[in-house]
Amino acid sequence: MRDLVGFLCVCALGVVPLVGCSDTQPECETGADCNDDNECTYDVCESASRTCSNMSAEDDTACDFDGFPGLCKASICEDAKLCEDVECDDDNECTYDVCDPATGTCDNIPLEDGRACSGGACLDGACTALTTVGRQCTSAAECPVEMQIQLECLTQFKGGYCGLEGCTGDADCPEGSACVNYDDGEDYCFRLCQDKPECNRDRSVENESNCTGSVTFVDSRNDRKACEPPWSG
Repeated sequence: MRDLVGFLCVCALGVVPLVGCSDTQPECETGADCNDDNECTYDVCESASRTCSNMSAEDDTACDFDGFPGLCKASICEDAKLCEDVECDDDNECTYDVCDPATGTCDNIPLEDGRACSGGACLDGACTALTTVGRQCTSAAECPVEMQIQLECLTQFKGGYCGLEGCTGDADCPEGSACVNYDDGEDYCFRLCQDKPECNRDRSVENESNCTGSVTFVDSRNDRKACEPPWSG
């Protein structure tokens, strides 16, 4: 509790005291009566004089710094800076690396599936080689085998679409793609994406796919986007 400075009581010198001055301190019964709302002081009621004393806590005593760990320094609670000099970089471009100021520990949070990375696209927090699912095609010969899965040229889509018809879940699709229930009632392996350019690196302008989160994924993870090709009709 800060002392009020600016008015001096000089009763002991025989000077007429100012209004409000007193030559005695408020009496207390217990330390609770002396609470100065400062975690970094010990609040004591002196038994002999029944007056308050607010003594500094030892430096580095733990305290609450606006909801985060703090340490007492000269009666003031300061940020403990648990993340200072903590290195959280995991050398993975598909994770968001952050230090938790409450614990001083690292969190490496996977980025969204489909985000571009140097080796392809992020998938479950790892950079995965780009899939050819979604490539423009005119025949199956232009659609390679991925993960021992022979892709089909789905000509029901404008410009053709290298993918797979009849998937039952993501496990049936190459990495970087997912099983989507399309408007025609069929299930297809569509390329995952974060932005539209990722859908059209191997498609012409007139046959562009759209990166959308409005599709229905067969598996329950609907926090993703897929490259939806235009219908040929």
